Amino acid sequence: MQMVEGALVNSGADLAISMTGIAGSDGGTESKPVGTVCMAWGKKGEKINSCMFLFFGDRRGVRKQAIEYVYKNIYGLVREKIIVGCYIEICNLFLL
Repeated sequence: MQMVEGALVNSGADLAISMTGIAGSDGGTESKPVGTVCMAWGKKGEKINSCMFLFFGDRRGVRKQAIEYVYKNIYGLVREKIIVGCYIEICNLFLL
């Protein structure tokens, strides 16, 4: 969430998305296994939302799934049709 906040404060952007995680092939722990990806998004002047996901596969697969999730959901952010309940429901499916 701090990355999104920093991007919105320090740039001319109206929308920011951040992503960080453990794509693999190593670096995971029992509490944060390989495939753990944290995402946050927000619009200037609005609440910043975040989710934690667990994607499966090798490093390339984890990164691909994370990017695909962002691409599939960014249209609603850009078009100002953010349905927070929908995001929460999606996140709960993958929440660690």
